[in-house]
Amino acid sequence: MKLRIHNFIEKTSVNGPGIRFGLWVQGCNLKCPYCFNPQTHSFDGGKLYEVEDIFNKILAVNGIEGISISGGEPFLQPKPLLELVRLIKENTNLTILIFTGFYLSELVKRSLANKILTFVDVLIAGRYIKEKQINDYLRSSDNQQIHFLSDRYTMQNLKQKSTEIIIDEKGNLVMSGILKI
Repeated sequence: MKLRIHNFIEKTSVNGPGIRFGLWVQGCNLKCPYCFNPQTHSFDGGKLYEVEDIFNKILAVNGIEGISISGGEPFLQPKPLLELVRLIKENTNLTILIFTGFYLSELVKRSLANKILTFVDVLIAGRYIKEKQINDYLRSSDNQQIHFLSDRYTMQNLKQKSTEIIIDEKGNLVMSGILKI
């Protein structure tokens, strides 16, 4: 089974508690005006990866406490997303945080979303609304809600810096986190 991926960051400190593996899926049709990641919207972009290869790539990174999945929209690829989060939870002690443009009330009506959520520790849910922009770690607008779906984290664990700039292995600059304007 394959998941369409926009990008990976092996170690990030702004996409959830601690040092995390960052994964951005490719493809989104929510069309939030002023989205921070418009390059992730096309369903033809990115690259297809076998879920097992993604899992092995995560396993190869030492010193991480979890994985953060963003996009694009992760829940638009429900079957491979379910397979990935299941592999992570059944074979590691890593935590899972997912950013989604869907609200929780919308997610629970989507195919496989309830199964996916059983493996997730923290869900950041809701569309980005520029008029409600806030200066908050992990949320870019005030309407977005943080859902603690396990007892692994509390709100105190979610207080960190908001943006980082990384130089990848090809010498490209990659900005990650919530951009404050």
